[in-house]
Amino acid sequence: LGGFTSATDKNRKTELRSLRFVVSVVTGSMAFVTIPIVTWIVCGAIKFGINVIRSGLGAFDRIGHGGFPSNHTAVISSMMWTFGLIGEWHMAGLALAVLMIHVFDAIGLRREIGYHAKALNRLSGSQLREIVGHKPLEVAGGLGVGFAIAVIYWATGAIA
Repeated sequence: LGGFTSATDKNRKTELRSLRFVVSVVTGSMAFVTIPIVTWIVCGAIKFGINVIRSGLGAFDRIGHGGFPSNHTAVISSMMWTFGLIGEWHMAGLALAVLMIHVFDAIGLRREIGYHAKALNRLSGSQLREIVGHKPLEVAGGLGVGFAIAVIYWATGAIA
């Protein structure tokens, strides 16, 4: 019987292999793929939680309509902060350029589109989406979430 293992031992080995795979994906060479995904999930959960507190079940209607914190800002800034923390300055500079374009778009152009939609809805009775873009505080929240995720990855040694 010494050569046989029980089904429980096989299950434990399979679970351990699966856990090692997940850890290697989140940390190792896949970290640069998982950082924006993890950031998106964390930021979305925070935003949904805030919307539930504010609107109750109406939070489901607010999915994809701006709000605090900005998911897009968080994702782009998490990569910018990550590249900066590991000293990849050329990539951090590129990510900063993309982030600046996004921030100007979110606070400026898209927010103005929301104001125009509100006016058009009032004048014509349309049902255009009025909450488009972000307020500066919402973008700042996204920057904070992105920074926090990057620091967590960096502090745990997931990126080097």
